[in-house]
Parts: sequence; structure tokens; C-alpha cells
Amino acid sequence: MIKPGRLSYIVAAGLLVLLMALRCQAQSLWDLANQNKKLLKIATLFTAQNVRDYLSSDESRPSEGRDESINSAIDWCKKTGVTHVFIETFRN
Repeated sequence: MIKPGRLSYIVAAGLLVLLMALRCQAQSLWDLANQNKKLLKIATLFTAQNVRDYLSSDESRPSEGRDESINSAIDWCKKTGVTHVFIETFRN
């Protein structure tokens, strides 16, 4: 059982951790990644299949859909703090 005097310390510590977590979430990952890009580069790979299926300029897809897909990929990178993207291509 927790002693009454210690309970206030536990509650205060919990509130402090909660406030610190909320403060950290206020800054977007994109801003944080760009501020520290000399220290850490967060990268991802878009495979050739991803490019073909979601980002390519295939004439069978309407141009609005292509632009929306590319903007969606850029938005995902910003939300997750990705600052560098490798794009795979098909080769023979």
C-alpha cells in the first residue's frame, strides 16, 4: 500500500511526465527532423512496385490521382519525420 505522503509525489511526477510528453508532441516530427538533420537523417525506400502502383505517371490514371498520390506520399514523409527518400527503379 502507498503511504499518503508518497501519493502526492507520485501524482506530481506523473503530471510532470504527462506535461513533458504533451510539450514534445507540440513540435511536429518534420520540424524536429529538419532542425537536427546534420545529426540524424531519417530515410525510407519507395520500392519500384510502390512507384509503379502509387506514384507513377501512367497515362491510364487521371493526372489528379497521380498528384494526390504524390502529395499523400510527401505528407506521410512530413508526418513521420522522413527527410530523405530513396526511389527504386526497374532495370533490365
